Amino acid sequence: MITVSTLSAPGAMVRFLSELHATGAPVIHLRGRSEGLAALEQIETEADGDPELRRLLGSWHQETALDIGGPALPFDETAARRGVRLLFRTAWCYLNRDTGKEEVARLLLDPAAHPGDSAAAQFSADVTLQHLPAVFRMAQALSPGDPLLAALRRLARLFPLSGVNIQPERPPTEEMPTATWGNLQSHSGLRQLFLDRILTTRAGHWLDHPETSLAIRHSLGEHYQTLVPAFGPAATVPSLPVGDSL
Repeated sequence: MITVSTLSAPGAMVRFLSELHATGAPVIHLRGRSEGLAALEQIETEADGDPELRRLLGSWHQETALDIGGPALPFDETAARRGVRLLFRTAWCYLNRDTGKEEVARLLLDPAAHPGDSAAAQFSADVTLQHLPAVFRMAQALSPGDPLLAALRRLARLFPLSGVNIQPERPPTEEMPTATWGNLQSHSGLRQLFLDRILTTRAGHWLDHPETSLAIRHSLGEHYQTLVPAFGPAATVPSLPVGDSL
């Protein structure tokens, strides 16, 4: 649940990250929404120079990286900071229902504000951006016509690891940056995390993507026919040739 508090704004980004880590719930502490974008800009400017934000992001990255296989993924501070800022902005847009389509796009879809496409950048940003689907579900339940939904669907294509279970309106890899997808698939640990999220969240739309469908079939082996139908109609997937590996 995303909530807004009447507490003062100083330290809002750090408090947002701390509570997100502790509870999984994005909570924004503000003086009040009447300050609008001026308050958001103040919060972001303050966070840019806050060493505590770096400490929290680095600690969370280190903690999460213990569960990721494959080559070590170094902490990318720039990507991590951009990730938490982007998630904070999605929560902001969710709370400020009068934010127009153009303003939502400016806040969320500016390429200069995005984390980057290397494996390290994707993972460093994902410690916070993995909560994008939760914001999507809440916005969808509140207002199916919310302009925030279109922006979140676009973000899911830009950051497939984090937005894996945001239901797309078009094929999930359409408009996906080639470098992002390539770096995600080439790192064995991130690739497995991606596949695990598809299965645990029952993101059945990925079964329509041949490369991902084959990877899921290969990962599940003899359990494929039993487990995949449990989260949606299975796509027609070519059989995995004997001796092939993914």
